[in-house]
Amino acid sequence: MRTIFDTCQPRQDVLTGQLTEDKFAADLHGVALKERGIDPIYRDARVFFTYTYPTRGLRDLVRHVFGRFVGVPGASPVVRLETSVGGGKTHNLIALWHLASSPGVAMEAARDWLPARSLPDHPLRPVALVGDRYGGSEAALHDGVVTRTLWGEMAWQLDRYEVMREVDETRQVPSESRLKEVLAGRKVVVLLDELARYLRTAKGQKVGSSNLANQTLTFFHMLLAYAVSHDDLVVVYTLTGADDAYAVERDEIVEQEQEVLAISAKFARVMTPVAEDELASVLRRRLFERIDMGAAEEIAQSYVQHLRLIRRQGAPMPAEVDEPTFADRFREAYPFHPELLTTLFRKTASYPTFHRTRGALRLLAAVVRQLWRERPADAYLIQSTDIDLSHPVVREELTSRLDRAHLTTAIAEDIWSEHGDAHAQELDREWASRGMRQLSQRVAQVVFLHSLVHTSRLGVAGAEPAEVHLACARPGLPFDLVDKALAQIDELFWYADFDGRRYLFHDEATIKKVIAQATSRTGLVAAKDAIRLKVREQYGGTIFRLVPFPPGPEGVDDEAGRPQLVVLDFDHVTVETGSTEVPAVVQEIFERAGEGRDFRHYQNNLILLVCDTTKKDAMVDAARRFKGIESLLESEELRQRLADADRRKLQEAHGKAALDFVVAIRNAYSHLYYRSLHDGLMAHYELLPQESADVKRPAQVVLRSVLEAQSKVLTRDLAPQWVLDRIWPEGKGHEAQLSLADLVDRFARRPRAYMLLDEGLQRLRVTIQQGVKQELWVYRDESTERTYRKDRPPSTEQVRFGQDALLLTPALADRLYPQERPQPVAVVPAGDGQPQASDGAAGTRPPVRPAPPVVEVEWVEAEGPAPQAFTAVADRLRERGRVALSELRLDVVGAPGVRRLADGWSAVDNALAGADVMVMHELEASDSQGQRISLRFEGPGRLFARLHGWLRATLDGLSSDPHVLTRIHARFPGPVALSDPRLARLARDLEETYRCGPVGVRGR
Repeated sequence: MRTIFDTCQPRQDVLTGQLTEDKFAADLHGVALKERGIDPIYRDARVFFTYTYPTRGLRDLVRHVFGRFVGVPGASPVVRLETSVGGGKTHNLIALWHLASSPGVAMEAARDWLPARSLPDHPLRPVALVGDRYGGSEAALHDGVVTRTLWGEMAWQLDRYEVMREVDETRQVPSESRLKEVLAGRKVVVLLDELARYLRTAKGQKVGSSNLANQTLTFFHMLLAYAVSHDDLVVVYTLTGADDAYAVERDEIVEQEQEVLAISAKFARVMTPVAEDELASVLRRRLFERIDMGAAEEIAQSYVQHLRLIRRQGAPMPAEVDEPTFADRFREAYPFHPELLTTLFRKTASYPTFHRTRGALRLLAAVVRQLWRERPADAYLIQSTDIDLSHPVVREELTSRLDRAHLTTAIAEDIWSEHGDAHAQELDREWASRGMRQLSQRVAQVVFLHSLVHTSRLGVAGAEPAEVHLACARPGLPFDLVDKALAQIDELFWYADFDGRRYLFHDEATIKKVIAQATSRTGLVAAKDAIRLKVREQYGGTIFRLVPFPPGPEGVDDEAGRPQLVVLDFDHVTVETGSTEVPAVVQEIFERAGEGRDFRHYQNNLILLVCDTTKKDAMVDAARRFKGIESLLESEELRQRLADADRRKLQEAHGKAALDFVVAIRNAYSHLYYRSLHDGLMAHYELLPQESADVKRPAQVVLRSVLEAQSKVLTRDLAPQWVLDRIWPEGKGHEAQLSLADLVDRFARRPRAYMLLDEGLQRLRVTIQQGVKQELWVYRDESTERTYRKDRPPSTEQVRFGQDALLLTPALADRLYPQERPQPVAVVPAGDGQPQASDGAAGTRPPVRPAPPVVEVEWVEAEGPAPQAFTAVADRLRERGRVALSELRLDVVGAPGVRRLADGWSAVDNALAGADVMVMHELEASDSQGQRISLRFEGPGRLFARLHGWLRATLDGLSSDPHVLTRIHARFPGPVALSDPRLARLARDLEETYRCGPVGVRGR
């Protein structure tokens, strides 16, 4: 697809920047009086018509004005040109001047649009009365003659000043006879421009008991009346729109001279010099020497196809893009985008100082020059995105020229700054890395242009998303990138935002700038203190024991027990992304302990977390923003000054900043060090963004998951042989023993071992049990003086990790704790014929005493809906010959279930009446502000019941899915029959009434 550089050639004065202000400001007075310095574009008829596009208004104006003199039926004696300033009124009056004063030259220059015999054969006498060139005390100075009124000036230009001298000098309205004498015998065209401005000046000139303004209105009435009644005079006068700067004078004309306007309404023709649909043609004629209009069809089809495609894909887009005639708008506007011309005509032109058509010419001349200087590869049309606010002329046109000079601050902060630090420029450096040229600046310029509306009569300030997409769309540009750029404007720009319907630039900074200023005032020390406090909150918990910011090995204890999570200070050490080198302090902490730097024994009971070098600054910035907004919320004075909407935005910003702060910390602390299970050497894992920023889960839970994924944490049943190979090799010998406390201690010492967390200890219990069953060892519980062998292995509940819980090799166990074997018994007849037992000793027959049965009490368990789980436990107990319970344990997991369990605690209390009830409750979560909550409760049920209200409120206030577990352990004072209705009622209440969901049930 061809660009505008292939199909268009601008005029030389546009490319060189010589199209200056004086070339845009049409000067009828200077042309009429042949003043020096008037540009040939206006002074020379041939040049003038070369650069002038014949609008419908101009053609109609010529037909009515000159038709009066050549006998065209219906030609009007009075023509009123009405439009805003810069709408082409003066330009059309100059056209009339040339056609009246030099008809032959003008006809030749305008032959492509001016029909033959449109003008009289002989020149007319044009009179140019330009109100903004006259003062109240005098109109003009001509070779020593000073004219003081419009009628005096008219007479001078018609070479009959002496007829009017007396009434001109006294500023008295001339009589009809004087007027007739001045006009008699000539065909005259009076061109009266800027009357409203002249009236404002004339009000200050006293004339008897009246003023010159009233005298001028009377003369105006007389002049129009003469034109209506005589064929040798045509009056063309201009009025600006009702919303113009001189609207008061305009209204005074309408109010004070109803008769004049009545005459004008009856005989006058009201015309608009340039219609909206002609703007493109006017611009083409003035700005370009050559345009290949054949390219318009190709461009129109490409753009319309693209717009319809992205609309179907979901891009906001005006419905009119699907209209069959929509492509016509592109053809007619080429090489301009029709949206650009519509915006300039309907919005920007609402400012009187923009000067409508003249303003569009000035602005677009600068835009064209800049485009041809830079020649972007995707310039298929001239669009609103090309209104380059980095160009000083463009900035001037859209700020100072519109009396909006204060908007230069908005431009410098948000769109373009000579220092390159405007928000759009900063964003565009990132967009450039993705191959997008100035995307943020382009989109922002569209929003800025749409924000310039002086009066709601012509349009509403701001741009709807559909308007922005229409203005920005061009073949090859994905529409979702425009959406992202708009989101950045709303989020980051200081002077622009989205009000729910439109994107808009404001005169004053939004709440975003207030936040930015508060952020900049937040000191570095305060921000870093906030980080350290938040790290303690985020990384604390019950899975690991947190050791925050130790100076070195001396700050980290060397001990077994809960594994330690060491978080190093971000100002102490950081690590580059992708680095394979272990920081010296990390290595030292793993190997040394205490002030004396002694050898660290429990290296496998330690993990270290270190900040990323490249993410540190983002973390500090997030802290400063969070603290800055927090300081604003703490300011009562500011809260009172802010509007309700801004207060809400500030609260929303605080919530987002709190979350962003947590995310920034979790992203920054992404380097995890631990001892490898494979070789015992230092392992380094970089947390992925989706892992580190998973703020819905507590940080310790995330770290546990990472270690589980790296097979460092024990999460599965461990083969007993692995324990013998890695942890207790002495157990392969003939006689050896090891306490389970020492076994756990060895796991914490040996780098090539698993790290034991709560689940790991439970898994290790299963391993102990399996080792007994496989006769790899014997388990001895000294506290109960019971020895467990293959024929009677321990349950997992009976395995304890204490110094009095021992593993023994089978040989040592047989020697220390020999199994009791039954003695042989001889049965001999007694004297009464009943058999009697004999121990083999002569003469003695001890009675036979059967050995007491060994009763092994084991837990059975089931999980599911409460009635199903209770029934499954009862069935399994019955299969083992049990008919009653001595202990019952219930596990309820998840926030909904625990919340409802708390609500229904009375049902639990009634069912377990008389039992010794203990409750264990765990909660790990984050609240709506991103702050970590960790709770562990262990105690009697009656105390847990008191937590009901607090627990429910806490669960209701959580923003993420928490980890919640409530475990109820009941020991009954006596057997409770499995068929006890209390158990069935409890199961039914948990399922149906309180809907606790699946529960875990264990009983024995």
